[in-house]
Amino acid sequence: MYCNHCGADNPDGATYCNYCGSPISDGQSTEQTPRQQRQTIRNSEIIELERMIRYFSQKAEQYSEYDRLNAEINRFSKGKHHALLVWGIIAAALGVFAFSASSSSLNNNARGMVACLCLLPGAGMIVGYIFYARSFNRKIDGMIYRKSELEEKLLEYYNDFGACIVGAEYTNPSNLSAIQSVIQSGRADTIKEAINILTEDAYRNNMQKYAAQTAQNTASAARGAKAGAIFAAANFFLKK
Repeated sequence: MYCNHCGADNPDGATYCNYCGSPISDGQSTEQTPRQQRQTIRNSEIIELERMIRYFSQKAEQYSEYDRLNAEINRFSKGKHHALLVWGIIAAALGVFAFSASSSSLNNNARGMVACLCLLPGAGMIVGYIFYARSFNRKIDGMIYRKSELEEKLLEYYNDFGACIVGAEYTNPSNLSAIQSVIQSGRADTIKEAINILTEDAYRNNMQKYAAQTAQNTASAARGAKAGAIFAAANFFLKK
């Protein structure tokens, strides 16, 4: 029997609530209030999440490896791996220009020395980039292949669970635990609501990081402009 005032569960036949002391109406004692209904829904969702956590935690190592591979692939994809090639081409081009310049005050031996000093390092950087790029591509291909293997195995394990109320992308035990925490805290009643809240939180955090980075870049630019103005003023006074 549920108390009409505080929502506490009391033994059947109770006249007064054992928690708040209010009288319990016989006509409404067995009916749940909206608050109690929400708590019932939350409890059932938490129980289902605990079942999923126990099941998918058996593949926690595979999920961790999958996350690590994703992070490494993204990091390598965003990295600046062409700097060696660019500098090699620039050095080689300077060497060719120094060697072929017709209107130069340097003699032929000096021009040849300058050309060699530019061409040899430039060629070395280009060759080094070729070997590096091949090794880099092999490493990326290996990580992508391993990631595909893990995706296939984890998806098969997900399908073996049966009727799962969340998508495969949310079955990482850490994600399920985060969803459970949101429901336990009372911020959400259902798993779907908890996922939406976590998505909004992640978006808000990313926007805050972006705003903080933008503010930092703006402050750095302002300090640079101020320093430039100071140096310009100093040069102006030095010219006097």
